[in-house]
Amino acid sequence: MTTFDGKSHVEGVLDVPGEFFTENGVSFKMVAVKGGTFEMGSESGDDDEKVRSEIVSDFMIGETEVTQALWEAVMENNPSEYKGAEKPVQNISWHDCQTFIKRLNKLTGKTFRLPTEAEWEYAARGGHKSKGIYLYSGSQKAKDVAWYDCERPHAVKKKQPNELGLYDMSGNVEEWCEDLCEYKDSWKEGKGRVVRGGYYSSSEYWCRVFDRDIGNPENGHRSRGFRLVLSVESNPDENAEETVSPPTVTDIDGNCYKTVQIGDQIWMAENLRTTRYADGTSIPQGSDEFTTSTDAYWYYPDNDEANKVTYGLLYNWKAVMGNSSSSEANPSGVQGICPTGWHVPSDAEWIELMNYVASVTDNVCEEKSDDSNGPTIAKALAAETGWNSSTFKCAVGNNQSSNNATGFSVLPAGSYYTRDMFHGIGDWAHFWSASQNGSLYAYNYYLYSSNSFVGVNSTQSGSLKTNGYSVRCVRDN
Repeated sequence: MTTFDGKSHVEGVLDVPGEFFTENGVSFKMVAVKGGTFEMGSESGDDDEKVRSEIVSDFMIGETEVTQALWEAVMENNPSEYKGAEKPVQNISWHDCQTFIKRLNKLTGKTFRLPTEAEWEYAARGGHKSKGIYLYSGSQKAKDVAWYDCERPHAVKKKQPNELGLYDMSGNVEEWCEDLCEYKDSWKEGKGRVVRGGYYSSSEYWCRVFDRDIGNPENGHRSRGFRLVLSVESNPDENAEETVSPPTVTDIDGNCYKTVQIGDQIWMAENLRTTRYADGTSIPQGSDEFTTSTDAYWYYPDNDEANKVTYGLLYNWKAVMGNSSSSEANPSGVQGICPTGWHVPSDAEWIELMNYVASVTDNVCEEKSDDSNGPTIAKALAAETGWNSSTFKCAVGNNQSSNNATGFSVLPAGSYYTRDMFHGIGDWAHFWSASQNGSLYAYNYYLYSSNSFVGVNSTQSGSLKTNGYSVRCVRDN
């Protein structure tokens, strides 16, 4: 049974200490952190720890590391080597954390996750309340805030907290983050995950707020635990006009995506770029050779790795769906390749999106090229840059600075066609749905630089499940 303490919402989530949750009799507190810009790293750190500016959105983070009591309440087991209900759970892998989070989210209806590395360091430094002077989380002296040079971990909340009221960010157990670790040739090919904070048997050197380390996500270790994060939406002043600021979402590979609310739906505002399913299962990269294989594959747009950050990845329909069956429902109920708490939109959900956009007068261009193609709303969904130019007034590629009234930010990633390989970057964007049309085809929606409408494919070569198209996920209700 899950309960929530509503008393913590008297003045809005960003103005109060936090929110309490109780799962099977075990309570834990999430502390509100107001987002901001900060200088991550230190000039006195190692090469991978040098200073860079980072921006984080509002979020909530666990007051303590996840305790053994909370782990047992959710998982009904305890892998820790050093037992104690109020000690942090340890001996867990990164994938174990994901399993725990998935179960907790199912029990609570929330979307807990691991912190990004930037969120972790921002919180460790004291967030928006930071005094900006501490080498460790809450003090210039490690002994005030951290357990280190010890034989075993200790119960949480026995040292001083930092400026945000967070305990044990330095020492006790080091903490898994969501991010891939890009700076060391781990075992191997960049598959390591970031761990932060130092641990009970390390020296104080490893407990510095900017210290970075790497862990094999497959392996548990007695030095490692984790801390939960929960994305939040900013609450407007009660006298101000209500606005919506959807949270970001982070996939299993550590990619963080902006989101946008359009009508009653919350969509990713960037193309998916994960190479794994939420349970950690890898998806192989497809080759640039002709293929009609029905196995799951992903591709770089235009077969160039440099395009991943801007355009995301392209996926065939099997990769998008995983082991799920086609769905016409709204919502689709198909998690597929999407992060936990999100799903692949069905044909019906794409139609809902377009109908809402068309219902807002300012989203519809005053000219139409062909009434049979539907409302001229493509410019309202397309990004303001990146499209090949067009002379037609209402086309996506004409006067691109007037695009993107909705914030949906479609970029022309092109596609992978099994008949002629990579094609169309700069010219078009295709997005899969979770709805098939027979054994060979699936519905997909597209924008073209020279068109003013959003089109749909459901038959013939443009709808072959073996094609590689972009993916946008929708948040579960």
